[in-house]
Amino acid sequence: STQSTWGLMEIEEDEEPTRPLLEELDIDFLDIYQKIKAVLLPYNLQTRTDDLSAPDFWGPFFLVLLYSLLMLWGQLKAVSWVFTVWLGGSFLLHFLGKVFGGEGTFAAVLAVTGYSLVPLILLCLYLPFMRGMNRVTLVLKIVHTLWSAFAARELLVDDTLRHRSSMLAYPIVLFYAFLISMHSGV
Repeated sequence: STQSTWGLMEIEEDEEPTRPLLEELDIDFLDIYQKIKAVLLPYNLQTRTDDLSAPDFWGPFFLVLLYSLLMLWGQLKAVSWVFTVWLGGSFLLHFLGKVFGGEGTFAAVLAVTGYSLVPLILLCLYLPFMRGMNRVTLVLKIVHTLWSAFAARELLVDDTLRHRSSMLAYPIVLFYAFLISMHSGV
């Protein structure tokens, strides 16, 4: 490394090459796409095997941010509430998983609960076009909530929890039901 003096400051120049910002922040769009695909098609076992091997932060973070912005259009003060519910609910699911004998990490639970918001994001995208169709809207909310819960359960439950997956399914459904109830204000 070389040093140069400029005025009263010493500037140290490193010869180390700089990495691109996305690489520096560990943002891998292909990995995020694969995890979203695993949530959209939870029966596809080939994509499921590596989903939790390296849980990331940015994919779920951006999905929760997108969900909160779509859900609470124009109410930026409520975004922190959605993040609090996501973090708190994920901690509760992680705690319950540990109580039932699971071996997953909190980062893995955060990733799965964040990625499993994709069906609810899709719902938020087309609900504004369904004003006045209350029964159809109710059915869509139930289907998308169950879809999110099923995807989260399939991705969270490992072989150690397979025999107790139904005990973890109920809190997962409640978590996503609460998130969708925030959308309607009920």
